[in-house]
Parts: sequence; C-alpha cells; structure tokens
Amino acid sequence: MEQVNSFKIHGRLRAENSIVATDVNNDFILGDSVPVGPEILINDPTVTLWSLDIQNKKAVFVQTPTVLDLSNVAFSYLTQFLEAERILTCSFDTFNNLSELCAKVPNNFSILYSTGRCGSTLVHNLINKSSVNIASVSEPDPFFVITLALINQQINIDIAIKLLKSSARFLVHNLPPEKDSLIIKTRGKTIWIFDALLKAFPNHLPLFMFRNVIDTVQSYDRISSYYHGKRQRVLRIPMAKKILAEYILKKTINEKYIADLYQRTLTSGTIKEFIGEIGWCGQHALDWVSKVEYYFQLTEVESATMNIRYEDLVNKPMESISNIFEYLDIPITEINEVMAVLSRDSQKGTSLARVKTLKYPLDFRTCSAITETVQSQTRIPINFIE
Repeated sequence: MEQVNSFKIHGRLRAENSIVATDVNNDFILGDSVPVGPEILINDPTVTLWSLDIQNKKAVFVQTPTVLDLSNVAFSYLTQFLEAERILTCSFDTFNNLSELCAKVPNNFSILYSTGRCGSTLVHNLINKSSVNIASVSEPDPFFVITLALINQQINIDIAIKLLKSSARFLVHNLPPEKDSLIIKTRGKTIWIFDALLKAFPNHLPLFMFRNVIDTVQSYDRISSYYHGKRQRVLRIPMAKKILAEYILKKTINEKYIADLYQRTLTSGTIKEFIGEIGWCGQHALDWVSKVEYYFQLTEVESATMNIRYEDLVNKPMESISNIFEYLDIPITEINEVMAVLSRDSQKGTSLARVKTLKYPLDFRTCSAITETVQSQTRIPINFIE
C-alpha cells in the first residue's frame, strides 16, 4: 500500500469562524510533504477524515493535538479546520482499502437531511445528549463534497457509493467505542443524492427537516453577504426584473449542472422566470424548492421516511422530540440534558450564531411573490410552503 503524504500547517487562509465549504487546496498554508506509513490513518486516534479532493483523487485527513470527539461539535468540518496541526492525504484506492479495516457502519444508522436553517443542528445536539450510546455527527465534509461532485458529473454513481461507504466507516472508526448508533446530519444539498445514499446504505432511516419557505429564505438572507433584503425593491421596476434576473442567476448559480437540477424541480416556467418574480433572494427560494422536491422523490422510492417541521419543533418541542426519537428508535436516558439543549444557541461560536445574524426583513410584496411563485411553478403542497 502506498505511502501517505503529511504536511505541517503553517497558516489558515479563511476566517476561523467561516462556515463556507472547504477548499482542500486553498484553506491552508502547508509545508513540504513528508511521507509516512498508511497505518497512521487507522492507528492514530488524533487523525480524522476531514474532506475529499475530487480533482486529485485524494482523501484528506487532519491531525490534531488531542483526540476529537466529532459527535460533540456543531459542525465537524469547521472544528477539524480550526484544530488541525497537520494535513495527511492518500489516494482514493488507499482510502477505500484502509476503510475495510475500520468498524462497519452500525445497523442503527440514520441520515438527517434538511432544507437548512430549520433546526437540524439543534436536533443533532438533542440526539447527542439523549444517550451515551448515540452519536450524531454534524456535516462531515466528504458527504457534501461527494454530493457536488456527483451532481457536477465529476464522478459517477459507482465511485460516489464507494466513497460514501469508506467515509462512513472512517467516521465510525473515529467515534468513542461506546457509540453503537450513528446519525449523520448532512448539509442541505445532500438530499440531491438520496439515490446514491440509499444504494450505499440501503437500511438507513431517512429523516427530513424543513421550515416554511419564507422563513427559510429570510434566515438565509440574514447571513448572506449580498443583503438581499436591503435591495429587494430594485426589482419593483418591470424592466429591471428582466435585466437583473439574468445577472442574479450568474451571480448565485454559476454551475451549469446545478442550474439544470433546479430547472428539473420546477413543474412549469424557467428558473430565470422564477428568480425574476422574486428578486435578489430568489435563489434561496429556488434552493428550498429543490430540497423539498427531492424529499418528495425520496418518499416515492422509500416508504420509511419522516419529516419534521421547524415550526413544530419550536411550538411543540417535547412532542416533536419524542416523535423523532421514536422514529429513530433512540431511548431518552438523559432527559435533563435534552431539555437543557433547547435553551442554547446550537450554532454558538460560528458565523451562524444568533448574535451575529443580520436582520433585513423581507417586505410583504417579496413574501407574496415567494409564496405565489413556489405555488405556481412547483408541485409542493401548501402545508409545506406556509
């Protein structure tokens, strides 16, 4: 088996609290490569799988000064980024071969899909506090990287399935030994490859979390660098709708295959018309549509699914939590810990923390345009939209 390349980290090239997608070739300032034996990826508990480099066909690990419990953090990829002292890389072939030496994914395995901005990080924290035997890992980066690579046709579904299986095995390998049940909380777009995930893990339980479209769009808008809510009135001018819709598309959806995916989730009209009717935050609404539509497609091929609304989690927390845990077959042995989680900011310490979100409320006309456009151009029922 080939050697692993190890690099000392001399600096970081993005903000330390940033939650943007990882860029394995540009996130760090690295020293020269030092060859080490592949067994370090299996035998050293301070080494954990961080991401995948699709372009160079490499698995990317980080080495940290102490052992990380990735089930105890809001975003695993961000914690690894912050704590890493070294980067280690190996070929996909070595990665897949080494994964065979890891523990198998447990039978009690679930995947938490979501629209984003809907309380999934809170549920992740609740699950981890429910029992010492349960582990929920939040947003492991390989799953997101595989999603984008498969959608953008950089890899085929067979390679995606193999990488998904290997990634999950390494996640299990790095968990404390008492954890015998695993939930992976994915980033929102991962629902796009539910078919590959069903083939990789045919017995997993899918759970889908969502929030009504207007509140989801508003929540994304609060953390957006574009401040769409501040500029929404620009598209009140009819001519501006036509001119700026094309600009917004290029600004927010610059990948052809993702644009094609968005288009396929509509039942009528074009994505340009969709964004033109809504304005600056139209891409957020379109993204919400794609995730909900893919959830409906999931239910058509997998009957054992469950969805949970953010609004129910807020208004009926104990009922919602009980339903989630019953579906996932998770016993609640630490009820006091579970209740304490409800009062905390689940994303504290990141750029998504409550105190750091910006508030530029969407006006009535923008909200009406979102609701009407989603109703007219999709098959999504009103009880999901409102």
